Amino acid sequence: MVKIKYEHKNEIKPWMILGNNDWVYLLGTIISILILLFGTIRSFICHKWFSFIYLVIGLLWFIWIVPKFIKVRKTIITKFGSDNWTEEIVFNDYEIIVTEMGSKGVYTTKRQYDEVISYREEKDTIVLKMKELPHIVFPKDAFVIGDLEECKKLIEDKKHGIIG
Repeated sequence: MVKIKYEHKNEIKPWMILGNNDWVYLLGTIISILILLFGTIRSFICHKWFSFIYLVIGLLWFIWIVPKFIKVRKTIITKFGSDNWTEEIVFNDYEIIVTEMGSKGVYTTKRQYDEVISYREEKDTIVLKMKELPHIVFPKDAFVIGDLEECKKLIEDKKHGIIG
């Protein structure tokens, strides 16, 4: 068994919350879409086709990705408000258990080892890319039981069906 525990610093401050939304993020998103839209229309009118195509692609990508970010921010506000929260990740013999503890409650999700697509080591964090979002991300120095090498070995063994 490997266990990781650390505190998340919430970037959403109380003054940013209006209802269940981050109004600062929504306002920034709307302004960004308007700027991209204005640039797209202007490049079309001025017959700057390279700019037009580039801006249309950017606008479509932006419109496609923004709802995902809004959903994440809304989830954080609903679960934790503007408070920090503690995350605990346990790699046991059967599954990966992710428990988030905040002032509004405790949220647990269970993931299977065969959901892990890849493992990436960054400067201060480890990213387990999963088949479906969310990915599992944790600091390298947050191990309470075990260490990074044990964790990597456990993940590889369980992905390949080695029981032990």
